[in-house]
Amino acid sequence: MFARRKKHTFLQRLREMIWPRQGMLRTISYYWHRINRLPGSTYSISAGIASGVSMSIMPLGISTVFAGLLALSVRGNIAAALIVAAIIGNPFFAGPIAATEVALGNFILGGLAEVDRVVTISLTQLFSDPVGVFKNIGLSYIVGTLTIATVSWPIIYFSVYRAVDRFRKRRLERMKRRQTVSEISAVDAGDPKLL
Repeated sequence: MFARRKKHTFLQRLREMIWPRQGMLRTISYYWHRINRLPGSTYSISAGIASGVSMSIMPLGISTVFAGLLALSVRGNIAAALIVAAIIGNPFFAGPIAATEVALGNFILGGLAEVDRVVTISLTQLFSDPVGVFKNIGLSYIVGTLTIATVSWPIIYFSVYRAVDRFRKRRLERMKRRQTVSEISAVDAGDPKLL
């Protein structure tokens, strides 16, 4: 019923995933409203969003799995976690996020890894000397990832909790106003159910 007349090609779908045609702000706004209308308490929605954001910095592919598991463990909304992890875990953001994680991990470990070599590691080096690559980058990557995830969860949770709470209160007020206006109109029209 709502299918496209002309199907998108694989490349068009891939481009839409990386950078939506209507723009990133409109897409984020759409998903924000969509997430706020999910069933569940304000805590559940906020914990789900915080789980999605904190786990979206994981390597591609596993971020959504870990976001769902974390949301499940903190009794957050799993759908909210998956939506947010899919948006932030976008391949477009993967490079800058990974570079930040390695740099932070390297800083915390006291310069253990040679950060200059991050860009030059190839698949052949990865398969021929995985232990050397892990010693060089992997430990910094893991430490940076865990640090950012641990710090980001409470920050995102508390900021999103207030925003979701305000959004839901305003929505409830609008619904009550509409209901009162419709009741007044029905009384003016002489609706026997309300008399």
